[in-house]
Amino acid sequence: MQPLNMYFNLSEYMKPFKLSAKCYITRTVDFLRAHLKSHELDWFLGHPQFKHFFHMPKNANHKLMGMWMLLLRTASLEKKNECWFIVNGTPIRYSLKEMALITGLYYHEYPRDMETLGSTEFVGKHFGVGTTIRYDDVKAKLLSMKKASPDRVKMAVLYFLCSVLIGKKNPGKQAPSVEPFFLRAIDDLDMCKTFPWGRLAFDENMKDIFHCMNHFGGVLSTNQWVFPSFVIPLEVLAFEAIPVLKENFREGVSNAHAHRHCPRMCKMKFKA
Repeated sequence: MQPLNMYFNLSEYMKPFKLSAKCYITRTVDFLRAHLKSHELDWFLGHPQFKHFFHMPKNANHKLMGMWMLLLRTASLEKKNECWFIVNGTPIRYSLKEMALITGLYYHEYPRDMETLGSTEFVGKHFGVGTTIRYDDVKAKLLSMKKASPDRVKMAVLYFLCSVLIGKKNPGKQAPSVEPFFLRAIDDLDMCKTFPWGRLAFDENMKDIFHCMNHFGGVLSTNQWVFPSFVIPLEVLAFEAIPVLKENFREGVSNAHAHRHCPRMCKMKFKA
C-alpha cells in the first residue's frame, strides 16, 4: 500500500504531548456496581455486547502513548471509512473488523429506521421537554433515583453510553448535550441489546481522528488534545499489532471470564 502522504512529518514525532480521553470505563463500571441492585445490574451483565466491560481487566487510567504513536503516523488516504498507520514502514489497519475483534461490539449495518428509533418520552419525563441534557445532568439524575425501577435502569444505560462510547470534550456548564441518539435509544432497551454499538463507536472514532488531523494540519501547535470517543480499540491496537510492544507491555489474563468467546480486551492487560 502506497500512502499519498503522511499527516505528520518525522520532526513532530518526538515533541512532548499529552493525549487524554473522555472514556471512563473503570469508573463507570464501579459506580454502576455500587449504585444498582443486583437485578438491575443483570441487564448489563446479560447484555451480549456490554457484559465484557464488566469483567475486562481494570485500569484506573488509560495508557494512550501507543495510540498517540499511531495517530502521529496516520497515512493520508482518500478512504475515510478506515485508518492506516505506518510504523517503521509497516502498515497497521484500523477498521470495523479491528474494532469488533478488540471490543466484541456489534458492527452490522445500522437499522434502516435509525433516525426514528426510540423516543424522547423518557428523557422528556425526567429532564423536561427541549432541555439540554449534559453528562453531569445524567449522573446527577441517576444519583437522585434512590429506588430500583425500570426507569433507573434506563438512566443507568444512558449514563453508561455517554461515559464510555461517546463523550464530550467540554465539561460542566459549557458542555454540549449528550449524544442525541442515546436520548432516544434508551427508551427501547430491547433495541439497545442488538444495536451495532461498535459501528457507532467506530464512526465516531473516524470523525475524531480526522478532526485531530485537520486541526493540527501536520504541525503540533499545542501540546495536548482530548479524544472524546471510545478509545479502547485504539489504545491497545499498537500492542496487538507490534510484537515487541505486546511482549514488553502486555500479558495474558488468568480469569474465568476471559474465555474463548471474549474479545481481545478481556484476554490481555497491561503489565503492572
